Amino acid sequence: MATPFAEDIGEENGTQAGTLPRAAEFASSAHVRVEANKDMEKEQKNAVKKSAPRRKLAAPSVSKAGAAAQKAIEKAASVKEAAEKAATAKASQEAADAAAASEKISRVKELQTKADAELRQGNFVAAADSFTEALAVNKESAGAWAGRGRAYLRTSRLQEALADLDEALKMDAKLVAAIADRAEVKMQLGDLQGCISDYDKYLALVPCDGRALHQRGSAKQRQGKQDEAAKDFSFAKRLGYTGSSRQKLGGC
Repeated sequence: MATPFAEDIGEENGTQAGTLPRAAEFASSAHVRVEANKDMEKEQKNAVKKSAPRRKLAAPSVSKAGAAAQKAIEKAASVKEAAEKAATAKASQEAADAAAASEKISRVKELQTKADAELRQGNFVAAADSFTEALAVNKESAGAWAGRGRAYLRTSRLQEALADLDEALKMDAKLVAAIADRAEVKMQLGDLQGCISDYDKYLALVPCDGRALHQRGSAKQRQGKQDEAAKDFSFAKRLGYTGSSRQKLGGC
């Protein structure tokens, strides 16, 4: 017969025996979870390692793009600055050129006014010198070439007069004073046909100049064209030409 004490011991032993399997099961489960967590941590680390090179590779690309953009901005600013400087320099040069041109025109006018006065006074040598000064300032002045041509004509420097009058008429083909003076130069040089040709041009522009008609008649007479010469003389007489001055008939 078993004693109560023995039964108690058996029950105790039975209780302990049932508890041990459950403890082992718990421990095993905990171990599994720990291992699983470790595996997850490894996977996360591997993923981070794999993505890190991509980020490192992307960074230089972004940096290069930024540098290129900055260079483009700097280049545009440099181009703009250069354009502004060029525009400023051009404006300054244009202003300087305009001022120089204005000064040149004023000086030429001053010299030509002086030379014209000398021509009227019969001081032809001084007039030629003044026109030469004007041409040294501005060789594009048809009036200065024509004026010096007349001064040379009046001092019998016929070839020089012809050269100056040709130059004046290249610049202004309708400069009537130069046409009339060149016709007279050609008359004195014996170029009768050239003289008549210039008087034709002159009279087409100034049809009622009695002296020009008379001079053209004289050139035709020297060519033996008596009938044509007589017509010019007759017309000059009707205009009141006396042989010493140009006289024009009003309304001609």
